[in-house]
Amino acid sequence: AHAVADVFIPHLVVGHHDPDAGESVMPLLAHKQAIAGVPALHVCRDHSCQRPTSDPGEVASLILATTS
Repeated sequence: AHAVADVFIPHLVVGHHDPDAGESVMPLLAHKQAIAGVPALHVCRDHSCQRPTSDPGEVASLILATTS
Protein backbone atom coordinates (compact mmCIF):
# COMPACT_ATOMS: atom_id res chain seq x y z
CA ALA A 1 0.00 0.00 0.00
CA HIS A 2 2.84 2.40 0.77
CA ALA A 3 4.47 1.77 -2.61
CA VAL A 4 1.26 2.83 -4.39
CA ALA A 5 0.95 5.99 -2.31
CA ASP A 6 4.51 6.98 -3.23
CA VAL A 7 3.48 7.58 -6.87
CA PHE A 8 1.22 10.54 -7.68
CA ILE A 9 -0.85 10.18 -10.80
CA PRO A 10 -3.84 12.50 -11.33
CA HIS A 11 -7.15 10.60 -11.58
CA LEU A 12 -5.55 7.35 -10.36
CA VAL A 13 -8.14 5.04 -8.78
CA VAL A 14 -6.91 2.64 -6.13
CA GLY A 15 -9.09 -0.14 -4.78
CA HIS A 16 -8.22 -2.73 -2.21
CA HIS A 17 -9.93 -5.77 -0.78
CA ASP A 18 -9.32 -8.16 2.10
CA PRO A 19 -9.51 -11.66 0.59
CA ASP A 20 -10.44 -13.07 4.00
CA ALA A 21 -13.76 -11.22 3.58
CA GLY A 22 -14.68 -13.38 0.56
CA GLU A 23 -15.07 -12.39 -3.08
CA SER A 24 -15.27 -8.64 -3.71
CA VAL A 25 -18.58 -7.27 -4.97
CA MET A 26 -16.79 -4.30 -6.57
CA PRO A 27 -16.48 -4.78 -10.34
CA LEU A 28 -13.06 -3.10 -10.23
CA LEU A 29 -11.77 -5.90 -8.00
CA ALA A 30 -13.71 -8.86 -9.38
CA HIS A 31 -11.52 -11.87 -10.13
CA LYS A 32 -8.33 -10.19 -8.89
CA GLN A 33 -6.35 -12.68 -6.80
CA ALA A 34 -3.34 -12.82 -4.52
CA ILE A 35 -0.16 -14.47 -5.82
CA ALA A 36 0.59 -17.61 -3.81
CA GLY A 37 -1.28 -16.10 -0.86
CA VAL A 38 0.63 -12.81 -1.02
CA PRO A 39 -1.29 -9.57 -1.75
CA ALA A 40 -0.88 -8.54 -5.37
CA LEU A 41 -1.10 -5.31 -7.31
CA HIS A 42 -3.14 -5.39 -10.51
CA VAL A 43 -2.50 -2.32 -12.68
CA CYS A 44 -5.21 -1.77 -15.29
CA ARG A 45 -6.00 0.88 -17.87
CA ASP A 46 -8.93 1.01 -20.29
CA HIS A 47 -10.20 -2.43 -19.17
CA SER A 48 -6.84 -4.10 -19.81
CA CYS A 49 -4.65 -5.29 -16.93
CA GLN A 50 -0.92 -5.87 -16.81
CA ARG A 51 0.45 -8.95 -15.10
CA PRO A 52 -0.06 -8.75 -11.32
CA THR A 53 2.93 -8.31 -9.02
CA SER A 54 3.58 -8.78 -5.34
CA ASP A 55 6.97 -7.01 -5.54
CA PRO A 56 6.79 -3.48 -4.02
CA GLY A 57 9.86 -2.55 -6.07
CA GLU A 58 7.88 -2.95 -9.31
CA VAL A 59 4.92 -0.80 -8.27
CA ALA A 60 6.13 2.61 -9.46
CA SER A 61 7.30 1.35 -12.85
CA LEU A 62 4.03 -0.54 -13.47
CA ILE A 63 1.90 2.46 -12.54
CA LEU A 64 4.02 4.92 -14.51
CA ALA A 65 3.94 2.63 -17.56
CA THR A 66 0.17 3.08 -17.75
CA THR A 67 0.46 6.86 -18.02
CA SER A 68 2.42 6.90 -21.27
